[in-house]
Amino acid sequence: MEEERVQFDSGMVRDNTKNKPRFDLIWPDCVPYQEQMCYRWAQHMANGAAHYSERNWEKAESKEEIARFRESAMRHFMQWYFGEIDEDHASAVFFNITGYEMVLSKMVHSMDIVPEEVPFDYRDELTKLNEE
Repeated sequence: MEEERVQFDSGMVRDNTKNKPRFDLIWPDCVPYQEQMCYRWAQHMANGAAHYSERNWEKAESKEEIARFRESAMRHFMQWYFGEIDEDHASAVFFNITGYEMVLSKMVHSMDIVPEEVPFDYRDELTKLNEE
């Protein structure tokens, strides 16, 4: 079935945006720029790059490293949940979940041992890869 297209008054034609990610909805209109979660997460990344090195976290690929991301995500979540304000725990949660998901993706695509908690969409991907 052919995807429905949109034609503009100028004559330009584009595919519709149905079922496509809406990144424009991530940033709440009512929150100032430097308070946006995405800004805070980016600042967390900048601080880590200055302390370690740029993209240091992307070196992770082992079961020990994925476990560390998970452990840190849970700790920072609890610190955020209970209102600790000694650092930006919410941005640390975003970072650690991103790290966990990155290592999980590496494991799936390298067909390495995958943790028991693999999300269902990765299980489908594993099944497809195993059938090839």
